Amino acid sequence: MLERTLVKSLGWPEGRLLVLAHEAGTRLAAMGLSGEAILVWLDQVYAEPEKFVNDPALSRLALALLCPHHENERDPVPSQSNIRGCIPMA
Repeated sequence: MLERTLVKSLGWPEGRLLVLAHEAGTRLAAMGLSGEAILVWLDQVYAEPEKFVNDPALSRLALALLCPHHENERDPVPSQSNIRGCIPMA
């Protein structure tokens, strides 16, 4: 089980982003990833969120990092139309 205090101690800001990071970590743990691997994935999402907008376990966190005005969206897999205004599309 990933502890929220551990995620916070790694620099995640208090508030909704911390909650989303913890939820993403919990989903990764349910998939069988180790605590260390989860922290690596969370760091990668924080550094390059645009790479994770289509990842089922990490998309809500990635979208919240890219588009703070979308952080409360319930759709676990955002569509490209949801994020078009937030990320440069190739």
